[in-house]
Amino acid sequence: MNREEAISADSVACVSVLMGCTDLQAIDQGLFRTGMRHDLVSWTALLSSYAKHGYSEVALLCLVRMLKDGFKPNQFTLASALTAASRATSTQTGKVLHALVIKTGLDTNTSVGSALIDMYSKCGDIGSAISYFKGSSKCDIFSWNALLTGHAQHGNVTELLSIFEEMLNHELKPDSITFLAILNGCSHGGFVDKLLHYYNMMQDKYGIRPKVEHRTCVVDALIRANLFKEAVNFIQGTGCKAGPEILRVFISSCATAGLVQLGLAAAARMVVSGLTNNSAHVLLSNLYALDEKWIDARRIREAAQTDHTYIKEAGKSWISC
Repeated sequence: MNREEAISADSVACVSVLMGCTDLQAIDQGLFRTGMRHDLVSWTALLSSYAKHGYSEVALLCLVRMLKDGFKPNQFTLASALTAASRATSTQTGKVLHALVIKTGLDTNTSVGSALIDMYSKCGDIGSAISYFKGSSKCDIFSWNALLTGHAQHGNVTELLSIFEEMLNHELKPDSITFLAILNGCSHGGFVDKLLHYYNMMQDKYGIRPKVEHRTCVVDALIRANLFKEAVNFIQGTGCKAGPEILRVFISSCATAGLVQLGLAAAARMVVSGLTNNSAHVLLSNLYALDEKWIDARRIREAAQTDHTYIKEAGKSWISC
């Protein structure tokens, strides 16, 4: 077997090992102790694995080591490095990576481009994200989604909806990520009517089936607007399966609003439906504590260690507003 074949085999093994790694120690044991020879594929796999599991600084150090070893990064390497920079919220590092993107001639690559937009947005520099987007010769749905998500994160609802309309004018078909950005922006901006409009548009016009994230946005927006009856009706709606994520959002919002009985009923539904582990108990205990019902809070925590009887009796039923 020649060197090229050996490196290729090592690369495949590297990717296989890293696919099963879930933390920093596992990655170290899975790769560095094998004594394998590195190539572009193995470096990229290593960097991506670190970035995926939240070790942003280590991921970026991998890129530095890779460059010192004389390897030229490809679009996958740079996209992962940009993801690491965005999670580290380091604009300075992101700009260095942007320069590297230009140097390698990958500034026209759409996957790298969307990663750049996402990085600038998450680092708080929405202006640079917009500038890059406007200066790009090619923008696919991923680039548009990255920009929409950035505006949603920064609370720029007017710009968000304007860009969405511009995207439609370019005859690009929105996907579930597009609408998630729209719904998030409308929710945090308090535009409940607009949110419901786009939620219906997603289904009626584009045939996109709502996911848990979309439904959670709707529930969150309704509760933020103190529309608790509407939130309950939405959760109980025919097309809405109230999973644990949606109910957790509902209970947390009830705790914030001091609506103990309503939150209690939602927690009871989680338990009766078998949708909970300890999360409902913790939320419910916090709900009672906020209402200064310390004995009830203690009983709920004790119930988490024994059975769910007390929570079921306390909730009784899913409340009718």
